[in-house]
Amino acid sequence: MVVRGFLSRPLPRAALTSGALMAVGDVAAQLVTAHTRKGSTLVKRKGDKIELPDIQLPKLDLKLSSLQGALDSLRRTAQTLDLDRTARFALVGVTLHGPFFLFGFKWLDAVNVGPPGTLRTAISKSLLGQVTLFPAYLSAFSAYMGYLEGLRGQEIYDKWRSFIWPTFRTGCIIWPPANVINFAMVPPSGRVLYINCVGIIWNTILSYMNASSGKAPQAQQAAR
Repeated sequence: MVVRGFLSRPLPRAALTSGALMAVGDVAAQLVTAHTRKGSTLVKRKGDKIELPDIQLPKLDLKLSSLQGALDSLRRTAQTLDLDRTARFALVGVTLHGPFFLFGFKWLDAVNVGPPGTLRTAISKSLLGQVTLFPAYLSAFSAYMGYLEGLRGQEIYDKWRSFIWPTFRTGCIIWPPANVINFAMVPPSGRVLYINCVGIIWNTILSYMNASSGKAPQAQQAAR
């Protein structure tokens, strides 16, 4: 009864949902990266462009020996998961993502940009959130994650510099249309849950880009 009452409150529910789904996104990122062909990555960068990976899927074979081999392969892959990294993502989800967007969406709901429930209002609020909440969250995420990874001072700043712009550009492809639907069709009480469900794909990309952004500062540090 106590647990049910606790989880019925908006803040704990948003925090725990975000933590769970950010952990799922990180595990997905690690699994997809492990199964991409050699030399491929989850997200390729060519200048400012983001490209999806070229993933080779195995042929369907329902023979028992093949299924056993697939299970063995999955077991070996699971053993290579970086659970500390997944735990960091879960912690960021609980303590940052859930609370941030719970109160962020309350603020956007309170902003008067037109009659509620109209497409024009939904588009306006989506764009407002994209240029205010989204970059603020990405900056907080990068700094917080860098700190949890053991970075300090200049290292956190270097990581942020290599992370923020490519990630913001990628997010601008995914989130504006998703948030138009959010503001037009989803009730306020369900908005954090909605963005978390859409965000499983986004968190997979975010996990990769966070890991990738740490390589540039490490290379700079090694060169010093």
